[in-house]
Amino acid sequence: MTKEQSLRSQIKPRFVDFLKAAELMYVHPELTNCPHCNRHASVIQDFMWSCPECHKYGDVVDYVMALEHLDSEWVAIKRICRTLQIKVTTLDVIHADELMDKQFENTGALIDGFIGRGVYLLAGSPKIGKSWLVLWLAHRVCLGEDVWEFKSRQCDVLYISLEDPERRIQSRVAEITRGETGNLWFATETELMGRGFEEQISGFLFEHPSVKFIIVDTLQKVRQLRADQYSYAGDYEVITQMKSLADRFGITILLVHHTRKAGAADPFSMISGTTGLSGGVDGSLVMIKDERMDNRAKLYITGRDTLDMEMELIFDRASSTWQFLGYGGKERVQKRDRLLSEVNDFLTDEGQFHGTASELLTILSARTELQIKSANALTRLLNPQKSMLQYEYGILYNFERTGKERTLHLTRIINDDSDDTLTPGKDTVTIVTEQK
Repeated sequence: MTKEQSLRSQIKPRFVDFLKAAELMYVHPELTNCPHCNRHASVIQDFMWSCPECHKYGDVVDYVMALEHLDSEWVAIKRICRTLQIKVTTLDVIHADELMDKQFENTGALIDGFIGRGVYLLAGSPKIGKSWLVLWLAHRVCLGEDVWEFKSRQCDVLYISLEDPERRIQSRVAEITRGETGNLWFATETELMGRGFEEQISGFLFEHPSVKFIIVDTLQKVRQLRADQYSYAGDYEVITQMKSLADRFGITILLVHHTRKAGAADPFSMISGTTGLSGGVDGSLVMIKDERMDNRAKLYITGRDTLDMEMELIFDRASSTWQFLGYGGKERVQKRDRLLSEVNDFLTDEGQFHGTASELLTILSARTELQIKSANALTRLLNPQKSMLQYEYGILYNFERTGKERTLHLTRIINDDSDDTLTPGKDTVTIVTEQK
C-alpha cells in the first residue's frame, strides 16, 4: 500500500470531522456544499458526499481537490491531514533542475505593476479618502481602463461597502462613473468570517464567475469580535482565510483597513494591528496625508509581485477622484531583465528564429555579454519569466516536452484595443533544445 493509499484510508471516515475543523461550508452533519455547483450535497455515512443537483460525488480527498482546484491527490491529502492533525512523516522535495523546468499557469496581474492576484491591504486614517479611491479603482477595473499609468485587466467587480448605506453609495457612484457603471456589484451587509462570510462569497462567485476583484470596506467589519483574535496568530489567520478564497477562485481581494494614530518612519508600520496582517498579504498600500484638511496624499506600495513605490496623489473635487502627480522619494526605476530585453530586441530586429537554444544563446551572446553558460541555463531562466514576457514585452512564452526534446515557443502578440485580449502576431520564435 502506498503512502497515499494508507493516509487516504485513515481520513476517509473523518469527512464530517474535517468539515468541522476546516469550517468549510459546513451546515450540519448530514449536509455540506457541493464543491462543483455550491448547492447542498449529502454526506453519506461520514465518508462520501453526493450532490443531487450536478450528480458529482466522492470522498473527502475528491472534495478538497475540487474545492481548491488541485490536480494532485497527494497535495489534497496533506492539507486534510494538517487540518485533522494527522502526522505526515515524509518530506516532499524537488530538485532545482526539475523546479526550473516546471511551467506554472500565468494568471496575470489585476493591475500591471500595481496590484496582482491574491490578497492586498489598503490602510489609511479614517475619512482620508480610502473609499473614494477604492470605488474609483473598482470602476476602472470593471471597464478595463488604465489606473493612472498602469494597465488593468477587465473583469467584473464586487464592492462590499459595510460603512456606507446604499443612498451614499449611489451618490458616489454617480459622481465617479458619470452613469457608465460597468459590471460593478455592491453589498452593504455580510456575515462575519467563520460565521457565513466565506459561504456568502463562495456562493456569489459560483453564480458570477466573471467577478475577479473583490473589495472589502472595511476588514474590521467582517472580523469576529473575540479578544483572542487580535494577536499575531489571529491577524495571520484572518489573512489566511481570505487567501484561501482568493486562491480557490483565482481572484484579487483588496481589504480596506485603518492606520494607527502614532506616526512611524516606516509607513507600513502604521498599519493597525500586528505584523500578521502585513506579513500575510501579498501586498500592502498605505495612504497618508501630511495635514488632515490637505487634498494631497502619499500612497506607499509594497508587495511580492510589485516594485516598492511612493506615489504623490491629489484629490480632484470636480471629479471626486484621486489624480496621480508623480513618484515621491527616490525616483522609481523599472527593473529591466537583461536577458528578456535582449530576446525582445532580437525579435524586433530579426522577426523569427528557428533552432536550438544553444544557437540562440550564441546569437544573443554575440549581441551582448550575457553571463549564461549553457542552453539549459537559458531555458531555465526564461521559464519563470513567463508573466514578465507577456505583460512587459508582449511575447507569449510556452514550454513543452516532445520525446527527448524540449521546445520553447516565443510569439510576438498584438494588443487589439477593440477588446482586452492579446492575440498572436506574425513574429514567431520556436526554439528546440538538443536531445538529452
